[in-house]
Amino acid sequence: MKVVIASARYRPSLGGVETHAREVAMRLSRQFDVAVVTSNPGNFLPTNEILDGVQVHRVLTWPSGGDPFIPWGWSRVCRKLAPDVLLIDGYQSAISAHALRFAARHKIPSIVVFHEGANPNPLRHALYPLQRRVLGRWFRRARYTVATAPHEIDLYQRQLKLKTLKYIPNGADLPPVQNPPQKQPFKIVSIGRLERQKRHHLVVEALAELRRDGNPWSLTILGVGSERENLLTQARDLGVAEAVTVAAFEGAERDGMSSELLSARIVIAPSTFETHPMAVVEAALLGCRVVVPREGNSGVVSLAERGVVEAIASETGSDIAHGLREALLRDFQTNREELSTWDECADQFRRLIEEIASERERR
Repeated sequence: MKVVIASARYRPSLGGVETHAREVAMRLSRQFDVAVVTSNPGNFLPTNEILDGVQVHRVLTWPSGGDPFIPWGWSRVCRKLAPDVLLIDGYQSAISAHALRFAARHKIPSIVVFHEGANPNPLRHALYPLQRRVLGRWFRRARYTVATAPHEIDLYQRQLKLKTLKYIPNGADLPPVQNPPQKQPFKIVSIGRLERQKRHHLVVEALAELRRDGNPWSLTILGVGSERENLLTQARDLGVAEAVTVAAFEGAERDGMSSELLSARIVIAPSTFETHPMAVVEAALLGCRVVVPREGNSGVVSLAERGVVEAIASETGSDIAHGLREALLRDFQTNREELSTWDECADQFRRLIEEIASERERR
C-alpha cells in the first residue's frame, strides 16, 4: 500500500503540522510504503532524500519564500509515486489544494487532517472560513476527514456538513531524560514560535515585574522566528537582559528540549490562538507545570478545562506576573488520561488506511 503524505512544510522546518506529518509518517512507514511530498522554498534542501526511513520529495515554490506560495511540479511528482492513499496534512496551503484536486481527479482515497490554527498574516487568517467553503466540495469527497482537537468537530460539522469526520488527537513524545536536571526554583520557560502573535513580549514584561520582588527569576524563550531580536532588545530596555535567553532545538535535539523544559519551575505558552498546541501537550506529558492564557481560544482553554494545564489571566505583563505567583501557590497534577502518544495517534491513522485497503479488496 503506497501512502503519500502532502504537507506544506516538513523537517527540518518546525511547527505543529510539520511535527504531525513527521511523527505519523515515521510510524506508518513501519507497515506501509510511505512518501512525503512537500515544498522546498529557496531550493536550499535536497530535492529527494530519506529522513527517518521515509522518502521525502520536495518541489520548488513561487515565490521562493513566504506564504502563500505556489508549488511547481507537485502533481508530476505525485503521479510518479502512484499513491493508493493520499494523507493531506492541513488545508491552508496551495499544496493541500493541489493534493485535494489530484485525489478527486484520479479517484484516489484521501484523508484530510484539518489542523485549524492561526496565521501570522491577519488577512490569511481572516480568509480561512472562506477557504474552507471553497474547498468544501473536495473535503466532502475525501474518504475521511480528521479533526485534531475536540472544539474543531463542531466547527467543521456545522460549516462543512462532513459525514466522515473523525477525531484523532495529536500525540506527544518528548524523549525521557536519563539524568533529569535539577529544577531551578526561579526559572520560567516560554514556548512557541517567535512571532508577535505568540505574545512572548508579555512574558518578558512579567519577568521584569517578578524580579522587582527581589527574587532572581530568569526566562528562557524556546522557539525560532522573526521576533528574536525584538525580544532581546525589549529585555535590554527593561533591564533584564542578563536574565533572558532565547534558544531553539533542532528535531534531532529533542532530548535537549526535554532537559530545558524540566529545569523550569513553570512553563508558559502565552499564545491565545492554537488548535491543539503540541509543544504544550509535550511539556505536560513530560511532567512540567504548564500555564496558558485564560483569554485563549477553545484550543487553548480546553486543555485547562480537561486538567492538562492551568489557565491564568494574561492580557498584560502584570496579569501574567500575578497569575504565575498565584499558580505557584496552588497544588496541581496534570490529568494524563487526556494525553495521547504519537504511537496511539499513528495507530488510528493506520486503521483508517487499512479500512480503505479493505474497501478496495471488496470491490
